Amino acid sequence: MLMRLKRIAAGGLVVAAALVCTAAAAPAVTGGTGTLYIGGWPNKIFVIDEATEKITGAIDTATGAPTRMTLSKDKQRFYLVNAPADQVEIIDIATRKSLDHFTLSEGTKKTRIRSLIPDPLDRFVIMLVKTAEKKIDRFEISPPTLVVYDLKEHKVARTIPWPNNEEREGVNIMLSPDGKLLYFFADDVLIYDTTEFKQIDKWELARPSKKAWAGSISGRATPPTRSPGSTAASSPTRIRCRTAARWGSRG
Repeated sequence: MLMRLKRIAAGGLVVAAALVCTAAAAPAVTGGTGTLYIGGWPNKIFVIDEATEKITGAIDTATGAPTRMTLSKDKQRFYLVNAPADQVEIIDIATRKSLDHFTLSEGTKKTRIRSLIPDPLDRFVIMLVKTAEKKIDRFEISPPTLVVYDLKEHKVARTIPWPNNEEREGVNIMLSPDGKLLYFFADDVLIYDTTEFKQIDKWELARPSKKAWAGSISGRATPPTRSPGSTAASSPTRIRCRTAARWGSRG
């Protein structure tokens, strides 16, 4: 019994020593060297030094507390949507000043901005919006609409038609670096010019075979559809596109 206790005690000392060595060897956790911009209540963007984790400044906003901020392509501006999601504001990062703001709401119509993506050349913004109009006994909700807002003219310049006239509650789009092309990620990748916003090209994606779908739904493995010695499957595989510039709908 005594020998067993000695072995347990010795084992405990070894474990404790190992933990001490591990703790001593672990590097200290430090912040980065960047700058954080965080929206705050009631009308601020707080500027925080990442290394010290301290607030070094603040930017006043004209539209209230920002809930979403999108950085411009040249990293000179923020495009923010306020908390009620009915106004867009443009902030100059260098001067920490508000450059402009706008809303699509008027009268008894409240337009909610569900998603936003700015043009790389700062000519326009593309927004996914829905409008609620207050009637005497109800609210009428519009279908989701993809609009192009001209930042110089301060008005909606046009709407972008939905592919196959199929309305969507959320979109996955991105603009080319020169702002000339719009890529719409749907069942295929649809390419629009940004002058008339008409489709000019399409990248078709492969479709899954019915046999592959049946196997995945039933939970059974689907037998290979290629002959011995071949190097490619005869049935195409579904390809899903994802992009870092993805913008989703707001719940």
